[in-house]
Amino acid sequence: MSANRVQAAERLIAEAEKHMKTSFIALKFSPDVDSAIEAYDKAAIQLKNASEYKRAIEVYLKVAAMNESRRSYFNAGKALDSASGCCRDLEDLDGVLAYADQAADLFRSNGQPDTAYHTLIRAAKHAEPKRPEASIEFYQNAANMYRMEGGRVREAADVLNRVACLQIWDFNNFDNSRAGRYNDVLSTLERERELRLEAKSNEAAARTHLIIILVYLKLGRESVARENHQKGESFVSGYDTTDSARVLDMVFEAIDGGDEEEFTAAIRQPYFRSLENDFVKLSRTISLPDSVPQEIDLNAAPSGIADVPDFNQAIPQMSEAEPDIL
Repeated sequence: MSANRVQAAERLIAEAEKHMKTSFIALKFSPDVDSAIEAYDKAAIQLKNASEYKRAIEVYLKVAAMNESRRSYFNAGKALDSASGCCRDLEDLDGVLAYADQAADLFRSNGQPDTAYHTLIRAAKHAEPKRPEASIEFYQNAANMYRMEGGRVREAADVLNRVACLQIWDFNNFDNSRAGRYNDVLSTLERERELRLEAKSNEAAARTHLIIILVYLKLGRESVARENHQKGESFVSGYDTTDSARVLDMVFEAIDGGDEEEFTAAIRQPYFRSLENDFVKLSRTISLPDSVPQEIDLNAAPSGIADVPDFNQAIPQMSEAEPDIL
């Protein structure tokens, strides 16, 4: 079956090349570009179905160039997106990203931000396991495109949420020398919160605000986390009545009590399990802040203090009789 498809592709390529030729004898003075593109496109599909991905990519790139030269940007973008798909099958991540990026630019130039957005999202998802930094960049570009050109604020916020998840993935290996990376996380979450508010999703904005506070607690900035919680109403209207505020009240009460078990129970409330998995993992790594004094056991023996005499012991008898006082 594959051999038959390759043979069909070869015939179509020969047909496309014939359409591009001119002939004075046949009175053909200009190439038939439309027919050539159609034949090349069919040939690329046959090669792709035959798993001849490298040859298919070559043909798709030719189709894209021909369409772009005549300002048919949508069809050029489709050809490049198909080339990106072939690169996925070849596990060529560089090709996936490069062709998807070019395709998205062409879709946007043609006034189709939705198609550009989905092209970038597909590439970003594919890049997550091996190239998270590239994935973050593509997601951010998609969010910006959707917000500025597509006008879909909620979808843009969802994409930024995914960006924050990727940025936070290595929090379990927290290192102060990489603190700058966590500023990126906070910036992303703050932008997401703004978009949630713009979409009039106050409960979702409060949830994002909770995640920001979790990040501050993980960074050891307990005072900043507390201040963000106490001033939640200034960030999100109605914050104090949300589930996010309620569970954080319990967390900060446990911090004030200084009891490790109570804090662990508070930070593992069922509400936290409703967050994205990356944020659930983050919450599980937060411990009681070091600056908080631990609960004092009043029954424990004092330490580091000189022995104190027991004044309740019986007073010893004097060896000599006391003199009479006149």
